[in-house]
Amino acid sequence: MNSTTTIDPHQLSVSALHGHLLAAVAPRPIALASTIDKQGN
Repeated sequence: MNSTTTIDPHQLSVSALHGHLLAAVAPRPIALASTIDKQGN
């Protein structure tokens, strides 16, 4: 069963659009960790 849903973001409220984005991007990253030394490496 393959189907495509088209969503026009201009026709949705911000909260509805936010819900669609959360459902589309999973799993969501919870953190980005990085280390840099004094030389920028």
